[in-house]
Order: sequence, then structure tokens, then C-alpha cells
Amino acid sequence: MRNETASVFSLPNEILSMIFFYYATIGKNSIAGHWVKLMLVCRHWRAICLNHAKLWSYIEPDRIPRIRRSNKPPALPLIFTIRDRLQFSAQSPLTCRFKLSDSHNLKQFLIVLSSHSTRIRSLELSGTEDELQTVFGQVQSFPMLEDLDVHYLEDWMSEYPDTRINWTLPENFMENAAPNLCSLSLSFIQL
Repeated sequence: MRNETASVFSLPNEILSMIFFYYATIGKNSIAGHWVKLMLVCRHWRAICLNHAKLWSYIEPDRIPRIRRSNKPPALPLIFTIRDRLQFSAQSPLTCRFKLSDSHNLKQFLIVLSSHSTRIRSLELSGTEDELQTVFGQVQSFPMLEDLDVHYLEDWMSEYPDTRINWTLPENFMENAAPNLCSLSLSFIQL
């Protein structure tokens, strides 16, 4: 009750929503989900956050921090699954970052890919040849994709940094899958 007397609570929900989005996207770690702690302030702010689709459009596994006010667990959960985040993001364009070397992350990304590839605007992937081949083998289309950053990583690469890598992006991806691609960054991958 005491929070409701503060002047910030006289702001319309739309303005608070814009402030929350600005807070969520400042700095390099906008995808990290540090804004989730705003949901602890009060029920009103939690409702605003839950209903602001753009806040949820940054998808990265296991990046929503575990935040607690005290030693007691929060009354409302602050850990959200990829499916939760996709649902809360409504139809907003997605920014996704996945390290595929964790098999759990690969499975999570395949969930995103299976139903939401048409919404992905920015994508950063890193993984082994098999993982990248699995992902790009399932890609039909990324009609909204503007930014793509792909890193080829194998465990042995740190020991042999001068080794030439011959993995290439599939030809059909470069020709048809991403018609709006504006930015492409490849590490240890050929075109």
C-alpha cells in the first residue's frame, strides 16, 4: 500500500512500460533479463512486466537471474522457461542467443526454431559442426532475420588455433532462408 503513494505510481501504465523497456535494453547485457527484478516491486509492476511483450522478446537459456528479496523464496516465481518467455513475447520479433554445446540449449533452440523461426530478427549461435548442421538442416525460412552471428566451436580449437576450418553455411540458407539479412558475422565458418 505504501508504494502506491509514490509519484511514480501516478504514471500511466504505457509510460511505465516504456521506462521498463528502456531499463531492460541499456548496456551490453540487455538479453540477460536483469529487468526481472522490477517484478518484485509490487503486483502492479509485475503485471506491467508480464504484459509487455517486448521485454520477453530477448531469448537466451538460463539467463533470467534468480533474484530474491530475502532468504525466503518469492511468493511469485521469477524463473521463466523458454516456453514462458515465448508466450509472454506474444508476436514481438525475437532476439536469440544460444550456445548449442549444451545439449539442453540445443533442445531449447530447436523448440524456438520449430514454431518461431518466422519471428527471429537477430540470432547469435555458437556450436560444433554437428550442432550447427542440426540447426541449419531444419531451417526453412527466417523471413525477419536481419542480424546473424554464428561461431563454430570445437573443444580442440583452443589447442590448435591456426587450424583451418572447412565448415560452410548451407547453400540453401544463403540463397533463400534469410531475405532480409543485413548483418552477417561468421567465426571459423566459410560462405
